[in-house]
Amino acid sequence: LITMDAYYRGGKLLNHKEKADIAVEEAKKEGQTVDKVLVWQRYPGKESSPTPMVEGRDYYINDLLKDYSRKRVDPVRMPAEDPLFLMYTSGTTGKPKGCQHSTGGYLAYVTGTSKYIQDIHPEDVYWCMADIGWITGHSYIVYGPLALCASTVIYEGIPNYPDPGRPWRIAQELDVNIFHTAPTSIRALRKIGPDEPDKYNYHFKHMTTVGEPIEPEVWKWYYRE
Repeated sequence: LITMDAYYRGGKLLNHKEKADIAVEEAKKEGQTVDKVLVWQRYPGKESSPTPMVEGRDYYINDLLKDYSRKRVDPVRMPAEDPLFLMYTSGTTGKPKGCQHSTGGYLAYVTGTSKYIQDIHPEDVYWCMADIGWITGHSYIVYGPLALCASTVIYEGIPNYPDPGRPWRIAQELDVNIFHTAPTSIRALRKIGPDEPDKYNYHFKHMTTVGEPIEPEVWKWYYRE
């Protein structure tokens, strides 16, 4: 299991190591034993979670990586049809369904849609504002833009904390020129800070939406502001 000790959301530092340990115990009840747990530290060299490490099972990734500093680690060749990851989606059913994605097909698809639909190039700074745990975020934060050698923006927390102007401020500070999000997020940003975009100087060559229909008035605000 690869996890982290803690993360910030809404201004609070949340104990994620505790959740990881619960998941390991639940897996054990189902007959699946987790031999090793690799833990990223939110603050390298500092323990941000009160949940203790389990000796012989848990390891800080920060410590392990020291052995590979300035060393080349050759990639492992994988058959195109080998499983890449399993992601759960609920859609409209409310009941999670596991979807398995293959190594070659998934990467080829998200790379193609990133290049030919979103027009991402190596010189672009691309920001998909979706949650990285959602298939959209996983595809267009990690795989698509990085496969095309573009810069991708990853942010911690929620878009409206500490204030509604955070997304536009990030776009300005990082010179984002392609912005990708969902209509639900656009509705929320429009509701809590309809005038916030005018306070910042950013330049998008593309703005895209995904995942659900978008109402005309919401689209117009997104386009104009």
